[in-house]
Amino acid sequence: MTLSEKRSNERISYQGQAMGSLFLRTAERRITVERIVDVSSNGIRVALKAPLRENTKVALEYVDGPIQIEVFGTVAHMGGPDDSAPPGGAEPYWVGIALMNPMTLIAMIQAGNQNTQAGRLS
Repeated sequence: MTLSEKRSNERISYQGQAMGSLFLRTAERRITVERIVDVSSNGIRVALKAPLRENTKVALEYVDGPIQIEVFGTVAHMGGPDDSAPPGGAEPYWVGIALMNPMTLIAMIQAGNQNTQAGRLS
């Protein structure tokens, strides 16, 4: 059974990327998120240039000027260079993270993007 067959929730491809910076923080390090791949009601999948182990506790951090959002989760699954890469990028790793409320994070990122764009236009 493939990973996509195991999923119980629909995944929504995330086309718009965050205007701010997105990081995954573990107890040992902070990794830059290259891009958001997709989201679901259970979590988020992101592309990275560094691997993470399954079951690693992480904090997903979004920073855009004065806006700072932090959501906690756990690495549910990871794919690497030998796995099929997520669509749309050349990053060697992708990580699926189970979050408490990923849609809130996406809504906050979108709101931050709108505020940043409004500030840049005025």
